Amino acid sequence: MKLFIGEPLQAFIASYLFLTTFGKREYLLIRKSAFRFSLNVLHFLTFIKKAIYRVKVIYRVFCKMISRKVAMIDFYILKDAKIKFEG
Repeated sequence: MKLFIGEPLQAFIASYLFLTTFGKREYLLIRKSAFRFSLNVLHFLTFIKKAIYRVKVIYRVFCKMISRKVAMIDFYILKDAKIKFEG
């Protein structure tokens, strides 16, 4: 979790501790670091969402290609069988 989220989480925890010991001034640190933390999480989630969408698109294209090839093979097999039965 530390790899993805990084320093803002640590800053959030540290600023929370400062708030409990020192008072109002460090409250701004909590708000800034929490905002940075939420932006990082949102950026990471949108990255994951885009990656999943790309994988789905690639999978759909691959399935269409495979189904077309199978359909072509079936067509040629039926065509050969028809020629054999007629001939």
